[in-house]
Amino acid sequence: MEIVKRLTKTESFQQLEQKLMRTQTTEEDMLKWQRRLRGFQGEKQFASLVEKHLTEGIVMFDLILSFNNKEFQIDALLLMQDDIYLFEVKNFSDDIFIKQHQFFYVDSGHEIPMLLMQKERTLQLFNQFLHAHGLNYTVHYYHVFINPDQQIFGHMPDNHCLNFVSATHLIKNISNVPNFFPHNHLVKALMDRHIKQSQYEKPIQLSFEECRKGILCECGLYFLQKQTLRKITCPCGKTYSVDEVMERAVKEISLFFNDKPLTVRQIHLWSDGLLHKKTISRYLDRNFTKHNETKGRFYTCN
Repeated sequence: MEIVKRLTKTESFQQLEQKLMRTQTTEEDMLKWQRRLRGFQGEKQFASLVEKHLTEGIVMFDLILSFNNKEFQIDALLLMQDDIYLFEVKNFSDDIFIKQHQFFYVDSGHEIPMLLMQKERTLQLFNQFLHAHGLNYTVHYYHVFINPDQQIFGHMPDNHCLNFVSATHLIKNISNVPNFFPHNHLVKALMDRHIKQSQYEKPIQLSFEECRKGILCECGLYFLQKQTLRKITCPCGKTYSVDEVMERAVKEISLFFNDKPLTVRQIHLWSDGLLHKKTISRYLDRNFTKHNETKGRFYTCN
C-alpha cells in the first residue's frame, strides 16, 4: 500500500484555527471551526482505519480537484487493480435513516439532501475526468458514517453506506485483491488537478501587530511552552524539537504574510520570545537563502 497524498489540514482550516487563537472572534467563526474540526476528526479516523487495514493499492486523502472550471472534493480515494473507490466521510452525531435512497434525520424527520446531491455530482465529474484522460476504471462511491455511536437505519447494499464496522470490513476485503499496476498516468493527472485551497474559500487576513503572538500546537488548542533549552511542549502532551518549532513558526507566518520575506526579528516576535534570535538565525541559514549579510538581512526559500 502506498499513500501518495496524506491527510492534512487545508490552508483555510489552518487560517481559521490561527484566527480563533490570535484575535477576538465571532460566534459564526467558532461554529464554522467546530464543524471543520469535527469533519477533520472524522476524516482522520477513517485515514487511520485505512492505514491499519489496507495492504494493497494506492491511497490519496483529501483531494480538491479542479476540472472544467468546476471543483469537487474527495475525502479518500483508493486505487486498486481495475477499480477506484471514492469515500465521502461524515462524522455525524445524529442517527439517520434511509428511504428510497434519500437520507433523513431520525429525530426530526428532516431530509439531508446534500448527501445524494454530493454523490451524484462527484460521480459525474469524476467520470468525466477519467474520460478526458482516456482512462477506464470501475468507480465505486461510498458514504462512510464514521462515528461508532451513530445508528443508520434502512440502508441496503445498493445505498453504498458504511458505518464504522462495515467500513472496516470493506477495507479488509479490498486488501485481498492483488494490485499489479503502478497507475502512474492517473496518479499524475489527479495530483496535477489537485489544488491546495478552494477558490470559494476567502483567505483570512491578520494584522501582524495586533494579533496574539506565540506558536500554536498541532492540536490547534494551545500555544507552545518552553520547558528546557531543547524541549518545547504543549499542554496537550505533545513535545517538539527546536527545528520542529521553527518549521511551525515559518509555516504559520507564511499562511498570512507569504508576500513578505522572512527575518530573524519577525520570527522572534511571532514566537513571543519562545525562540532565541541566534537559534532562529542558525535555522534560517541552514534552510533558506540569505540576502544581505548585516543590515536589512532577510531570507527566501531555496
